Amino acid sequence: MTGRWKFLVLGFLCCFILFIPISAAGENPEAKNLYERAQFEISDGNYEEGLKFIDQALALAPDNLDYQITRGQAFMELKKYDEAEAQFLKVMASGPEGQKRASTELAALYARTKRFDKAYEAYTKAIEAVPQRPDLYLARGSILVELKEYAKAEADFSKAVQVDAKVAPAAMLHRALASYRQEDYTQAKARLDEALALNPSEVLADQIKKFKAAVEKEEKARKWWGISATVVLQYDDNVSMEPVEGFVDMPGAPATGKDDVLFGGNVTGLFYLINRRTKDFGFAYTFRNYLYADLDENDLLAHTIGSFFSYNKDPWYFRLEGDVSFYWANHIDKLTLYSLRPSVTFVISEVDRTTVLAGYEYKLMHDGTDDVNRYVLGALHYHTFKREGGGRLTARAGFQYELEEPTGTVTARSRLYELKGGLTVPLPRQIDADFGLGYAWVYFDLNPGFDPDTARDDRRLTVSAKIGRAFMENLRADLMWTHTYNDSNLADADARDLYEFHRNIFSLVLTGAF
Repeated sequence: MTGRWKFLVLGFLCCFILFIPISAAGENPEAKNLYERAQFEISDGNYEEGLKFIDQALALAPDNLDYQITRGQAFMELKKYDEAEAQFLKVMASGPEGQKRASTELAALYARTKRFDKAYEAYTKAIEAVPQRPDLYLARGSILVELKEYAKAEADFSKAVQVDAKVAPAAMLHRALASYRQEDYTQAKARLDEALALNPSEVLADQIKKFKAAVEKEEKARKWWGISATVVLQYDDNVSMEPVEGFVDMPGAPATGKDDVLFGGNVTGLFYLINRRTKDFGFAYTFRNYLYADLDENDLLAHTIGSFFSYNKDPWYFRLEGDVSFYWANHIDKLTLYSLRPSVTFVISEVDRTTVLAGYEYKLMHDGTDDVNRYVLGALHYHTFKREGGGRLTARAGFQYELEEPTGTVTARSRLYELKGGLTVPLPRQIDADFGLGYAWVYFDLNPGFDPDTARDDRRLTVSAKIGRAFMENLRADLMWTHTYNDSNLADADARDLYEFHRNIFSLVLTGAF
């Protein structure tokens, strides 16, 4: 071979080596195939299966950063955050390239798990590695908003625009979020209008418009007053809860005059001294008036005056309500009711929350019967199932305990133990339905005046259904049905259950809030 040909061959080999992709030159073909299969499974939502193929690929190419990063991302999707964190930290420890690749993933993990201090540190390292990425400044600014470091957040949003002016609409959206978090709704709306004026993409413009609608809705909710009104049309087939086989003081007589139609409603006014996102405090007044077509003795008129306080610090929500109510039946003063109702809600996750509620009531009777102390303790757990195509189905289950202690001897002391369940289902055309079920055991102490030999022991089944829809922004209509069946252990000389009854209530309820 002549010197000229040797020179040409050598030059060709050098060019070939220089222009071969480094990853392709050193990548194990079998590992690459396994990795591609893993990506396919992960994109299809089969994260566990994808992890199996990634682990096989890493066994052949343990130092491949792409494989390691994807492994951490799969753990993230499976909400195995400890495993994901360990994987990203391993990549970070591998060297400068690993720090560059894994810092943003680690920051996203910390943000998702609400470890905002660590998320800030991770985004700072990412910015140090790649200072020309505007999205990193936006992301770090969002973390600073969560940390309530609003001045630093504003600086990051400005820096993002300096790096790339194209992100100006997104930066302004982030500024609006900072204003919203500080409950400055006027400034938030002005910034959203400015973001729209910067000609954002169609997708971003849609997000801005939806956020502005949410800001306007909350701004209305934060006003110092509120009024709600309810109108009810109801049919009750057993208003007085008469026994199935008639009154015991009329042996053999059927129950008569027990069904009726009711019309009425209530109006509530709220007056806030404090109305913030994390806490509110104020006073309330409610007027109720319900009138029966025939059974006038059951007509109800009531005034309620009360106060309320709530405090919200994620993941806890506490509320305390107290009030006094004055009740009249057919223009006769019947009852003054004093009540206190604390409740605590713990938000476990996006789909799970638990509410514990308690209550105390003092019934001051004006009809000659015993005054009564009533105590309530209960809990409900809610779980939301996300459905494909949108919409959420929420199930609930819990229990309630009630104790009624009369101050005299006319009324018997009673204890109630109830199991509860229910389901809320979204339906087409913005309609929603709710179904409830309860079963209670009610025990009464021996009452010498009424049950000289045997203490009363009831079983009570309650079934309910509701279907409704919101109209416009402030109006809602609901159709409701409630069935109650009560059975006891007591019987008269004719073997009739003295306290067995069925009751069905059908209601049309219109509610407006202003």
